[in-house]
Amino acid sequence: YHDYPAGAIMLWETDASPISKALGAKVSRSANSDGKVHFVLDGQQRLTSLKLVFEGKDFKGKDLDIRFNYETEEFQLVNRAIRSDKRWVPVTDVLCRGAVEVCQQIGLLNSPNTAQILNRLNRLERIKDYLFPVYPLRGYTYEQVTEIFVRVNSKGTRLRQAELAIARLAFRLPGVVSEE
Repeated sequence: YHDYPAGAIMLWETDASPISKALGAKVSRSANSDGKVHFVLDGQQRLTSLKLVFEGKDFKGKDLDIRFNYETEEFQLVNRAIRSDKRWVPVTDVLCRGAVEVCQQIGLLNSPNTAQILNRLNRLERIKDYLFPVYPLRGYTYEQVTEIFVRVNSKGTRLRQAELAIARLAFRLPGVVSEE
């Protein structure tokens, strides 16, 4: 929504088909026209999150209702208060049916701030146009791909909540956080 970078997808393209686990309940196993199979090495959480938001259901078929507040530009899982507040629109509806149709459905096209609301819902709808960089790994063995996977997923430094809070403080109040 804010045009922040959202990472990349790394795929392993191979003729071999090692033991693997499907992301969802209904996944068919097929190869490209050239017989190559693709496995996700990095980006599984991104792909899973996108699938859940676009379909509005989790892997067990349970509704996953994430809402967007067109006034505050916040996202939140639905609860009883949000469900009855028309300022909170279902993200899946905007992504799948479009900003104008959702605006029309909830009666916002004649609102005094229609332009602002429609602008925000159009920004939300454009999430589906985001292009993720995809890095296909071709010609690597299972052992090489395993090494790449380990390197990609072990180099990042996990930050504790306290470290994140200090980083936020340092950004908002320059000079408050010392070297120590």
